[in-house]
Amino acid sequence: MYQNRFRISNREAWGYPKKGPNENPEERKYFNYYVNKFVNLALSRITYEGLPDEIPPLMIESYLLWEGIAVLAKNKNIDMYGVFGVNLVGEPDIYGIPVERIAYASNGQYFDFLSKDDSVIMWARPFATPEILDIFTHAEILAEAKLTQRTNLIQQRTPTVLYGKNQNSLTMDNFLQKVLQGIPFIKAKNDFKRDVSVESLDLKVSPQYNELSTFAMKEIADCLGGLGIECTGVEKPERLVSTETSYNNGEIEATRNGILACRRRAIDAFNKMYGLDVTVSWNSNMVTPINMPEQFMTVGNDNEDEEGDG
Repeated sequence: MYQNRFRISNREAWGYPKKGPNENPEERKYFNYYVNKFVNLALSRITYEGLPDEIPPLMIESYLLWEGIAVLAKNKNIDMYGVFGVNLVGEPDIYGIPVERIAYASNGQYFDFLSKDDSVIMWARPFATPEILDIFTHAEILAEAKLTQRTNLIQQRTPTVLYGKNQNSLTMDNFLQKVLQGIPFIKAKNDFKRDVSVESLDLKVSPQYNELSTFAMKEIADCLGGLGIECTGVEKPERLVSTETSYNNGEIEATRNGILACRRRAIDAFNKMYGLDVTVSWNSNMVTPINMPEQFMTVGNDNEDEEGDG
């Protein structure tokens, strides 16, 4: 999130809601909530087997999530492996990728000059852009939806405005107290309408929280789909046929394949370079059409309709 040597934050460029006098702290709270939710899920998608003990799998995924690129290497001085952030420098090869690399640690206290002969680049995904940018976009939309939903819910508590002259303020307060106490009848004198001028205005705020919940569910499904994580994004999937509940399976599978292909290519090169036996796979054992398609080949739509309507 720093784009200059003085480490001055440029949060807006990374998708954070803009700071200013109109920024709502409630919206910021929901934004942080969704960012934390999606980042935790993204960091848990991939499993590595056979990694050297000094390389935490979480750090590989963290670099890829936040920077879109990482470098795997072995330090010759201490004879230990590591995963680092990287700046690509020098002349580009025939594919346009610089051949020299400056590796650095997340704490800023370690850096090393590497090359194609002693290190391996790992890209986060085929387009090689940080996934955190997409997460910020979805989190901002969801924060707005959540704040709107809560505002709409609170508005149901005050659907009517009482208005009148200043001298009738106490009368209006008494009315409100009786309403809040649940008193079904309010007594008034015969000359009430002549002495007191109080009128009401119906705000006609219709409840929209169900519609906003459906919108948020689809937005969450869109975000998770972009991360390669399955999510139907529809309500009551048990009443829907398989084509409806798996509407984004093609996108999820393609995304997942791209994410794994980038990691596997780097891991294969790393294995060959240092004689290791590291493997990488998707961290999911759920019985789903993507994980275990053979389990769903014999399930017909007619049977699903009958079960859903029963």
